[in-house]
Amino acid sequence: MKRIFEEFPILETDRLRLRQITKEDAPNIFNYFSDDLVTRYFGLENFTQVEEAEKIIEAFNMGFEKKQAIRWGIAHLDTNELIGSIGFHNLSSANSRVEIGYEITRNEWNNGYATEALHAATTFLSFWARRPLPQGM
Repeated sequence: MKRIFEEFPILETDRLRLRQITKEDAPNIFNYFSDDLVTRYFGLENFTQVEEAEKIIEAFNMGFEKKQAIRWGIAHLDTNELIGSIGFHNLSSANSRVEIGYEITRNEWNNGYATEALHAATTFLSFWARRPLPQGM
């Protein structure tokens, strides 16, 4: 599974680009991580400062550098504007197990973006792991 971490993968769908998150994305991340409905199941307090977004971006990217996690920014294909993120963590090739998490800014809910991003990310993982897609897909 370590092969996944050789170079940050960019994935594209009909409407989305899954790409590495950068510091330039901090304002967008701050906007949706300060929304109660978006963070309800994320396991952290709402952001009150943009610096918190910058720190989480560093953490997302450090997870990739340490070969422990991968977190893509979910961006509109045509504008590259970040609308959320999706990623894998707690990777265990010994147990053929991975945890998946995602969030989408509330303004983009009910457009099928989470489903589209989830399909792209799990297809990518399945290809690299050479294992079937996670149960429930």
